[in-house]
Amino acid sequence: MVVLAGLPFAHFLFRPLDPWHGQALWWQLGTLGMWAWAIGVGGVASVANRPLGWLIAWLGVLVLSLWTKTILKDHLYPLPMLQGALHVLLVILAYHAMTMSLTLEGVQRVSVWITWATVALMLYGVLQICNLDQFFRSLDPTLKRDTLVGTIGNPSHFAAQLAVVTPWLWIQRHWSRWLGVVGSLALVLCCQSVGGLLAWLVAAGVLVWWLHPRWRVGFAIVTLGLLGVWVLQHDALNFHGRWQAWQAFYRIFQQQAIMGFGPGFVMEVSRLFKLGDPLFTWRHVHNEVFQLAIEWGLIGAGLFLWLCGDAVRRVWRAEKTPVVVACAASVAALFVNSLVNFPFHLAAIGGFGVFAYAGVCLASPKGT
Repeated sequence: MVVLAGLPFAHFLFRPLDPWHGQALWWQLGTLGMWAWAIGVGGVASVANRPLGWLIAWLGVLVLSLWTKTILKDHLYPLPMLQGALHVLLVILAYHAMTMSLTLEGVQRVSVWITWATVALMLYGVLQICNLDQFFRSLDPTLKRDTLVGTIGNPSHFAAQLAVVTPWLWIQRHWSRWLGVVGSLALVLCCQSVGGLLAWLVAAGVLVWWLHPRWRVGFAIVTLGLLGVWVLQHDALNFHGRWQAWQAFYRIFQQQAIMGFGPGFVMEVSRLFKLGDPLFTWRHVHNEVFQLAIEWGLIGAGLFLWLCGDAVRRVWRAEKTPVVVACAASVAALFVNSLVNFPFHLAAIGGFGVFAYAGVCLASPKGT
């Protein structure tokens, strides 16, 4: 509860670190604490997950083979690759700790704390709209007003974060939750992020489909109308350089498509791009599946898609209680946003996704 509820605000404890590194440090410390607690106390659940098991095995084979190859060829240790592998292992440890120590009832209890954190995030966003944020200032010195970025430092990331955590607000029992849901949508619209809006609508669609079947037609009409107005009022088809960047990344991907270049490769190779290069300043691919294919190869990307399909089957087979549907909605929002952004690389978004995925697995613990 403490790790997840405090995650969006953790960087206040680790200043002068920037929000992303401060939140990542909190997530790393919290993950080690959760795992140590789960090992020390003992687990209450046994969750079979073959796709994740094969994905871990492939990570080990890939890292060890590239590690050995680099030592033999270049006579140096590729330490940046170990950093990427460590981040992945921390995610796996967090998932393991959650599935060992939680039940669906425990997920419900934790969701209450996440709900209060979501409310606090939204209030902080309102402060920024009112130009009352005393903690953050834009990197652009020409801007005299606060930018709506929440505590994650970027409007598109803030919209994605709201999309991932709003399902927990949705399933609470008090009537005031609807004020929060509407407020969350309003803030997402103010962020002007297409990826965030689509993620929010997908999450809401999952919730409506399973929990409010009478609303399906009305929700579909409202969604189409909202998207239509958005397309007319905004430059919705502007991918902000993604098409050009993806084409350049594809040429890199072709060089080692099957095996991949190893975890952390995109970040390291981005340091070599010069001014004028189409990938200059691109530290992420802005498509997590594509980046996984570049770093883990087609084998790793295929295993990840197997894991995604397994999650869908688990949800389909599980009893559609509010907590299970909220888990599914949160995971769906994360996946949709990951196709145009990099939420897996941001602790304050990805951490909530790991929690939701653990809930999906707890709902159908025998796997497929």
